[in-house]
Amino acid sequence: MENSAETFIYEFGRFRLIPSEHLLLRDAEPVPLAPKVFDTLLFLVERSGSLVEKSELLDAVWADSFVEEATLARNVSLLRKVLEADGAEKYIETVPKRGYRFTRTVRRRPAENKTPAAVEAIDEAAPEPVPETPEVKTHRPVLWLTLVFVAIAGIVSSLSFWNGNRSDRPAVKSIAVMPFRQLGGGDHDRALELGMADAVITRVGKIRQLVVRPLSAVSRYLDDETDAVRAGRELQTDAVLEGTVQREQDRVRVTARLIETAGGAQLWAENFDSKMTDIFTIQDSISAQIAQSLNLKLSGAEKNSLARRETADPEAYQLYLKGRYFWNRRTPDDLSKALRNFEQAIVLDPNYALAYTGLADCYVLLGEYRVMVGSEAFSKARSATDRALELDPESAEARCTRGYILAFYDWNFAAAEKEFKQAIEQNPNYATAHQWYGEFLQTLGRFDESLAEYRRAEELDPLSLIIKASIAGHFYSTRQYDKSIEQAKKILEMEPNFGWAYGFLWFSYNAQGQTMEAIEAHWKSDSLLGCTPEQIERRRAAFQKSGARGYWLEWLDQANNSRRWQAIDKAVVYLQLGDREKSLQLLEQAFAARERWILNIKTAPIFDPLRDDPRFQNLIRRIGF
Repeated sequence: MENSAETFIYEFGRFRLIPSEHLLLRDAEPVPLAPKVFDTLLFLVERSGSLVEKSELLDAVWADSFVEEATLARNVSLLRKVLEADGAEKYIETVPKRGYRFTRTVRRRPAENKTPAAVEAIDEAAPEPVPETPEVKTHRPVLWLTLVFVAIAGIVSSLSFWNGNRSDRPAVKSIAVMPFRQLGGGDHDRALELGMADAVITRVGKIRQLVVRPLSAVSRYLDDETDAVRAGRELQTDAVLEGTVQREQDRVRVTARLIETAGGAQLWAENFDSKMTDIFTIQDSISAQIAQSLNLKLSGAEKNSLARRETADPEAYQLYLKGRYFWNRRTPDDLSKALRNFEQAIVLDPNYALAYTGLADCYVLLGEYRVMVGSEAFSKARSATDRALELDPESAEARCTRGYILAFYDWNFAAAEKEFKQAIEQNPNYATAHQWYGEFLQTLGRFDESLAEYRRAEELDPLSLIIKASIAGHFYSTRQYDKSIEQAKKILEMEPNFGWAYGFLWFSYNAQGQTMEAIEAHWKSDSLLGCTPEQIERRRAAFQKSGARGYWLEWLDQANNSRRWQAIDKAVVYLQLGDREKSLQLLEQAFAARERWILNIKTAPIFDPLRDDPRFQNLIRRIGF
């Protein structure tokens, strides 16, 4: 673009083009144009009456980007819709196989003579892009990743343009990035659809001035036909990004739209095309463009994070995404699936720090869910976390997991709190860090601080079931049983088969003496978290025959013939049977084995019958509380 253009105003028909303001006016009213569409118009207007070759336009408007002629054609089509509305004469002529010509007479005058009235920023959304033809064939995964980085550059640039040029509405401070829809026939590639979203989330999420919903929050919409605007409202964001992806042989096309959640206005739209087959030769330059395009003030760490490569292997990346997808489902079977995906990712890329963190996160939950012996699970988690931090000392995810290990296995509470705080400092938008720090604070009895962390986690990931379950746990630990029950029921309205919600129902019903409701919630929880239908049916039969006592005796019989249940679980059941001595003996066993849930004895109401026993108080002191 010519620098001299900034000193002139161009007038043609009903329009005035002001380059210095990046503004097009129709009868003194602003006309919304996306940045590249504006640049296309300006280049044509500057050469009014002359043929402008397509290659010349592409070089001028997309000097540092990788686009094809189809993108240029769409921009011209958008301009025609704007300029030739209401049956106006043709403004832009197409010269077949050559280029375009701006046909209207243009008056150019110095910019200093423009009217003194302040020029307002664009007030409406950019026009809709021309619909795409959905032609798709599958191809190797490295191709679509090329478009990830091109798309990110445009997305971040659009946020910058919107936030920097709007004066009449609040700036976009939070966004949700929806799974990209794959167009065309054939089976949908979940890794592709989630991968496009995750790449944007991961990089844009590093910018502290923006809150970006995590992958776990948007993955629920993968097979959902929910409208993007409605999803954005459910996720409580200012804007939502939706997109499509098409693949055909060595070509990939991504279409992305940023939409205002409140009114549904389109803020920005762009299409990205590429024939590139090696994303890693252009990744650094694309990341640099992202940083340069933002009007937000980026720290050095944020600039580095936009440009960093987590892995050089696209197949390993897809395995990592699948691992996180299963990990967020929070069932024993899904955790085992997640573990296998992370292990395979590490085989492909032994230096993939996030895959090691995913591995560690699986182990800590497999220990917590009683699938593995705690000492073995936490030992493997520690090794994976240490390796992740060795590869990436700035990993907030790995540091958060280290905090979890220090808290719930090592019982080194001072060191754990330091790690949690550092993880949150490194990535304030990491919802799991706030959730796990909240669990740690609740264990210590610092309830106000704990609830604040849970609420922050919920703000970052408002549809997370496990975060909402943590809040139910807070209400239970603070003896607010009605609130805990209410919270658990809200979770079950969202997902009727979420076992942890039933767990807190049983605890709270039990605390209130609602025996039947408590037993029903207990067997429902166990059935969803690993027990077989036969085991549950035997317990139900025992309850019908002998009441709650029969139920718990049957549970103990099953537990004594299974490696799944730990000493802490049996200690709780013996309390239901009124056997304090046996319960205390089992708590000592849980202490010796450093079982995860032994830390609940300080605050959980289920242990209230033992609080007046000096042996119980001594146990609390020996843990380190």
